[in-house]
Amino acid sequence: MSYYSVTVLTPSPFLADDRGRVSELIGQWASQLDEHKFWIGGQPFDFDFPDLDEDERGVLLMGWSPLGALRLTTHTGAKASHILLGALSCKVAQMYGGWIALDGQLESVTSVPAVLAFDGVEGRIRTSYGLDVLSPGAMTFWLGY
Repeated sequence: MSYYSVTVLTPSPFLADDRGRVSELIGQWASQLDEHKFWIGGQPFDFDFPDLDEDERGVLLMGWSPLGALRLTTHTGAKASHILLGALSCKVAQMYGGWIALDGQLESVTSVPAVLAFDGVEGRIRTSYGLDVLSPGAMTFWLGY
């Protein structure tokens, strides 16, 4: 089974109330929600709030370093799952003033030149440990392709 994860990084930690709001949002999108597993359109996903390691906390994004993280995972290689993953992560990032860390480099998941050129302040930042982090604007732009 293939899977793909993204992590919404936020300038504040996800406290109990925030975790409840995220679960509520996911419940609004999902046809079924079972603790941290959910289904949208028959596609399986899960989510968790991982602790950030020192490298992740050291990333500088628009003048802040991440203190909170929400990891969203799809368990299929279906294009629809990846689009839903991107849309949901973008929504949460917008709600909490965060950015979206990919599980690798952007080039490994798209070859669209316009998307790959979307760097900088409102685009993509490559971390020192080789992962790309996208702004909600860059993710929205990518979802348009």
